[in-house]
Amino acid sequence: MALKRIAVLAALTTTAALAVPVVAQAATAQPPSGSQYTAIAPTRVYDSRGHGRIPARGFVPITLNGVVPSDATAVVFNLTGIAPDNATYLSVGPAEQDYEPSTSNVNLAQGEVRANLVTAAITPGQYPGVRIWAGPWAVDVVVDVEGYYAPGHGSKFTPVSPHRMLDTRDSAPVGPGGTVTLDLSSQVPAGATAATFNLTGTNVTGSTFVTAYQAGQPKPGASNLNLAPGRNTPNLVTVPVGPDRRVTLANAYYSVDLIADLAGYYSPDSAQSFYPMASIRVMDTRTRNGWESRIPFGANENLLFDLGKWLPPTAKSAVFNLTGTFGTENTFLTAYPENETRPASSILNLVPGQTSSNAAVVALSPETKMLVFNLAGSQDVVIDLAGYFAPSVPSCQQYCAHVFGDNTFGQAGDGTTSSQPRKPAGVYGLPAVKAIEGNRYDDGYTALAEDGTVWTWGADVVGETPVILDRDTPDVPRYVTAMPTQVPGLTDVKVIGDHVALKSDGTVWSWGSNRGYALGTGDLDTSLFSRSAVQVKGLKDIVAIAGHVALKADHSVWSWGSNFHNELGDGEHGGFDNCFDGTDWNASRPGCADPTAVQVSGMTDVVSISVHSAVKSDGSVWHWGFDDNTFVPVQVAGLTDASTVSGPYVLKKDSTVWQFDEYGRVASSRVGNLSGVRAISNRNFSTGYALMFDGAVYAWGNGNGGALGDGRLSEGDRETPALIAGVSGATYLGTGGAYVANS
Repeated sequence: MALKRIAVLAALTTTAALAVPVVAQAATAQPPSGSQYTAIAPTRVYDSRGHGRIPARGFVPITLNGVVPSDATAVVFNLTGIAPDNATYLSVGPAEQDYEPSTSNVNLAQGEVRANLVTAAITPGQYPGVRIWAGPWAVDVVVDVEGYYAPGHGSKFTPVSPHRMLDTRDSAPVGPGGTVTLDLSSQVPAGATAATFNLTGTNVTGSTFVTAYQAGQPKPGASNLNLAPGRNTPNLVTVPVGPDRRVTLANAYYSVDLIADLAGYYSPDSAQSFYPMASIRVMDTRTRNGWESRIPFGANENLLFDLGKWLPPTAKSAVFNLTGTFGTENTFLTAYPENETRPASSILNLVPGQTSSNAAVVALSPETKMLVFNLAGSQDVVIDLAGYFAPSVPSCQQYCAHVFGDNTFGQAGDGTTSSQPRKPAGVYGLPAVKAIEGNRYDDGYTALAEDGTVWTWGADVVGETPVILDRDTPDVPRYVTAMPTQVPGLTDVKVIGDHVALKSDGTVWSWGSNRGYALGTGDLDTSLFSRSAVQVKGLKDIVAIAGHVALKADHSVWSWGSNFHNELGDGEHGGFDNCFDGTDWNASRPGCADPTAVQVSGMTDVVSISVHSAVKSDGSVWHWGFDDNTFVPVQVAGLTDASTVSGPYVLKKDSTVWQFDEYGRVASSRVGNLSGVRAISNRNFSTGYALMFDGAVYAWGNGNGGALGDGRLSEGDRETPALIAGVSGATYLGTGGAYVANS
């Protein structure tokens, strides 16, 4: 079979938010979004042959301190697996992640030595690094770093149409200790800093390795290809280039034919920045992504694959690991943009029964789609997404939304995903903003622009019903929107909440999933997902909203949707025992949900609302839900002179903050010594925030997932409020770790 290779790859009565007129503080401007690449001479940072194998289902931490800078967002390295006792794999995960990733980077047969290029997101900080995990069998590993991505410095990327630069089968193989030079001067422009190409070894006469490096420089003590007789082995390579734009390929032993297909190059004049993502499996034909039985690729079959479920519409190229397995014939796999001619190159060559992978950088269609092609036989395909290239977006300069905490589903709004929580930072791609609120499950945000439009990002936003990440965790959405997207059909909005908006005419609108009748339209189809906003039935003359709770102009309170935790407060008994059917919440059971708004029992003369809580004009606080016995509001004992409420936290008229127990039965204590507080909010009823008159923000409570704004994955509880570093000039405080500042 001929070898082919690819060359690319707020109203005052709302929950807790309040606009505050303060003067903006001076702040360091964020750089534009995305990261740029800096190539380095291949540097070996780890070789387990001197330390012992990675044990089965174990990991080894790889420290990159001194190799990449503290602001690096991703590292590029060649990962080599060496001679396992049986078939296994290697997976790369973040340094802070204490469980094995659900993706793989290198797949190894018994006794095989194989390398693969890895692009891995890392957490910026003093001690950058990754963890490398072994699969079911122990294995030796070697790590050779080739470069890194960081914001504000380095080179951007330019993809090129796949084309072959070298094929020694047309001349002579490279002998033992021999070299061959790639002259890229006609392929990449002057000033280019690095080139990316797919390098393949074939016609191998004995076990050997090949090293690619900048011509004229000393040969590094690293390798890019590990080759054995009888196998055609590819690997994606990124190599620094000098003014002459030449690359040397050096073979160690025996003889080998080398093939090089250009994928793209980095230069100061290129336009695409890199956006790293926590590795995520986006295709697996062995299970059709968990929904159906195995449906492998057939012979000569193209599959259209839409990456828009994970990538923004601005994405130009995708970076991923392509794995082939369970093949029945000699074949190759390739990928290319929709509506373009299939290239005369491939990503991966496979023999029957082989499981193998290769990294790829593939250009996408304007609709972020690509075709994946299999030449012959039946073939299963797995794709693990690592990131993408797209133009940079300028940072916000005035009336900016800021968030902190979890970024698993792109909540940071900077185009990336990561397992490590973020410290406070501005969101990209928004117009001037006046309000921001977090979603109920801390998986996304909604922002209200000054022009009355609404924007949203994170998990399960304006898109399709999500596929499941893991069958054991069916509530975890797989699709993400890591950059803000405007909600279609929403204008003239004055207050926002979790997938809800209040218009100036007093009507309430919702969008997204109808699980638990969340849309409030009267539709009983819980599988419905609305991309555009739909009107919540039966609500008018509304002056404030908080989640699925609405305050009318006559000071009555209304709610709709789920009653799984008695959150409707209408006297209907929902609760766990009644509404959970053993596998999922069942909205159709009596009392478990209402598809249209119902009045919350006894809630009149109300001036402020939160999810499951309200403040009356006499300063009393009332709470319902989260307890099988509180299916109607109960007064919180010991709390008077309240101004607003957010979750279990109350702001009194004297500007002090108090909290009550989770069942709303009694006020437990004052929150620290906070005074001079202008507004409060909460995250998931367990973390509290206070906005001061000077624009500073304090946090207390549960610190998991970076909820306290310190970037820590797990901190536990903090009883005493502490100032969140880096927050200044805040004018609006939203739920879920969010605020608006003038800059």
